Amino acid sequence: MIALTRNILLLFVPCLFLPVVLQAQATDSLAMPPDGRPSPLATTMPRAGSAPSMRFSGRLLSLYAGGGAATYFGEFPGELGGYHAMAAMGYAVFPELSVVFTANVGNVALLRGPEGLPRELYDFQFFTHDDEAVESSISFTSFDLSAQFNFFPQDFSNLFVTAGVGVTLYRSDDFDDARLRPSADFPATLAIPIGVGYEYFLRRNISLTALLRNTFLLTNDFDAYDGLDVAEEYNRRKGTDVALPSGFGDSYLALTVGARFYLFENSDFDGDLLANEEEAELGTNPYDIDTDVDGLTDYEEVRIYTTSPLRPDTDDDGLGDYFEITKYGTDPNLVDTDADRLSDAEEVQVYDTDPRKPDTDDDMLTDYEEVILYSTNPRNPDTDYDGLDDYTEVKLRNTDPLRPDTDDDGIFDFNEVVTYKTDPRNEDTDGDALLDYDEIAYYGTNPLSPDTDGDSTSDADEVFTTHTNPLARDDETKEEPVSVPDAQPRFVPQRPSQPYYAELLEKRPLPGGGVSYLIAPVRSRPGARPSADLDSIIAALPHAEKDEAAAAGISGDAYARFRHRSVQHVQPTPNDAAGTPVRLDSLQLRQGDMISFSNITFAFDRDELREEYTPILEEAVLLFERYPSMTVEIRGHTDTDGEEWYNQNLSERRAESVRNFLVQHGVDAERLRAVGYGERQPISDSDTDEGRAMNRRVEMYIISIADSGEGLR
Repeated sequence: MIALTRNILLLFVPCLFLPVVLQAQATDSLAMPPDGRPSPLATTMPRAGSAPSMRFSGRLLSLYAGGGAATYFGEFPGELGGYHAMAAMGYAVFPELSVVFTANVGNVALLRGPEGLPRELYDFQFFTHDDEAVESSISFTSFDLSAQFNFFPQDFSNLFVTAGVGVTLYRSDDFDDARLRPSADFPATLAIPIGVGYEYFLRRNISLTALLRNTFLLTNDFDAYDGLDVAEEYNRRKGTDVALPSGFGDSYLALTVGARFYLFENSDFDGDLLANEEEAELGTNPYDIDTDVDGLTDYEEVRIYTTSPLRPDTDDDGLGDYFEITKYGTDPNLVDTDADRLSDAEEVQVYDTDPRKPDTDDDMLTDYEEVILYSTNPRNPDTDYDGLDDYTEVKLRNTDPLRPDTDDDGIFDFNEVVTYKTDPRNEDTDGDALLDYDEIAYYGTNPLSPDTDGDSTSDADEVFTTHTNPLARDDETKEEPVSVPDAQPRFVPQRPSQPYYAELLEKRPLPGGGVSYLIAPVRSRPGARPSADLDSIIAALPHAEKDEAAAAGISGDAYARFRHRSVQHVQPTPNDAAGTPVRLDSLQLRQGDMISFSNITFAFDRDELREEYTPILEEAVLLFERYPSMTVEIRGHTDTDGEEWYNQNLSERRAESVRNFLVQHGVDAERLRAVGYGERQPISDSDTDEGRAMNRRVEMYIISIADSGEGLR
């Protein structure tokens, strides 16, 4: 055992110190900066006049030749007098892995003696009773295929380990004197060689190699003594029961020193048009065309795009170099290509803006301003679709770019700024208590002047208090002819003391022979709509429209105003569009006639009578006094906004509301009948705001009436 340990140390210790010495010599050739710290380029940039510090060992064929000492391990002590010669051919599959075919021829020496063995078995095998050890030798020839694992494959100083499998042919000198001999004159056995080695390169393709390898044999008769076989044969012949020994197979250890030659070195292993030396300086993998696996070859990154071939995302902006170049057209070296303070990744993945343009929608607001400062849509120059682009609203008009009607007066900001010159942030520009919308759409007054006709009476007072015409001075009196059926034309004075509450908009014949009178109040709307009225507007909307409004982030109040009145297209009412002033008690009525009250009695989606419309209904009460026998069917109608079932119910409630008003003012309930027709009998186009207003009406259809003479008394 002592001899075995001594032999291993003598062979292995020099191999431990050899890599250290050679590595120190190689390291000394590298540049060292003055501060004593190694340069980042020390592993890639050689010193002037020294050998290059990196090699390229992949995909190379190598030839090896060497020789050295060998010794035996088994039942007998081995001697150092053994020798061997080795030849090998290898191929570097990868820089870290080579496959090597090895042929080895040698001879090992040993001292054969009975020491440490059962004496009866030793004497039985070798026919001797000598106590002295006898010198002997074993010749061997081995072939094996091994894998070599390189720890520093690109350095000029490399440490490696090997392991493989092969076959060893052997012959011992003692076979001639032994009782039990192998069946063949030159027996063979499977072998497993395992070793460690060091390789130092003199040039890129020439190296000196030291290899310490132990070959384990799967047989015990390498030294002509197999203890198990001898014991079994001894027991069989002698009839004894000698214990059968146990143990591992024999082996031999070889130290080889030689030279290796590498053939067919390629200057560009991966074929990426970058030389191996340049890739070594860059730190890229010379065996991989795309070191950072980003879809761009190392050559493209270095020569064309000047990106880092070691990082798939050179600028660390969250977009890979490949996608920035091929898909988005951005600069892979800049986090923010268009310098708009939004990173390329944010523009592509979050905001869906163009990372190459600081202003995607060309509205003169940068994407950053729209996204971070104003919360507008950077892909739409007019986020709220009111006709004013976001820049104008933010920078010039100070309106809300997220609301089409900043002041909620019913007119889109564009119309206020461009069409009517009103203040889009003030629902009553001239401060006359009339909304800009009402002045434009209903009264025809000037929203920029509190007194349109300049008669020192404000427009609001003329509309609500004196019921005079805000478009004409009060001191101007005139008489206009009124067309009354079956009567001579007569003149009715138009004075503040005798205001008219009704206008005759239209008179047309009915299919049954009667006449339809379309009546409207002199002024059709009193001012701002209470916000409470808008709750039921949303309740009556179809579900699809409610969802659309919610998805657009529009409040119920605003949605009701904008959607159902189309205020962006409101035009001022021409002065000559008003109807003829008329009093209801002046009408000559017959059976089958019908009086239609259009857009005067109800707010949108409401059935409550408005206080400002009571004068015209009070005039209708006088008709029942003039015609004491008259019976009437009160018919309620709606526009087409909302669900049909809802409108039917609403029309019935409206008709009943007018009936109750007349009953409360003295009309016999037996003379009145209330019926609802819903949206089924429109008299105007429901696609326009004006048409829907005319369809929201209540009609008084005369079922029966006395002779016309009754009304002439």
